Amino acid sequence: MEHLQENTLSQQTVARRIGEWLEPTTSRMEVPAAADYFSGFARAVVQTLSPSSVRGFFRELDATDPVLSRLGWCQSSRRWLCLFLRLWERRL
Repeated sequence: MEHLQENTLSQQTVARRIGEWLEPTTSRMEVPAAADYFSGFARAVVQTLSPSSVRGFFRELDATDPVLSRLGWCQSSRRWLCLFLRLWERRL
């Protein structure tokens, strides 16, 4: 079996590699400010809740799973009806 010197780690090699790991990086990464995160989040919310996006979601839901689509509309209609009845009772 042939012993290759390149495959063995000497103490000098280990010390040099540890020194490389401990050296501070020369380039600093710029961290985005909180305003950048907030503006990105706000932009994503506006894009997600845009009328065309919501319409596309419900159109795709109706095409792929009509039963779930109908149940969702019934559930939301029932909630509105319950809310309306509670408000109507308070009025009387």
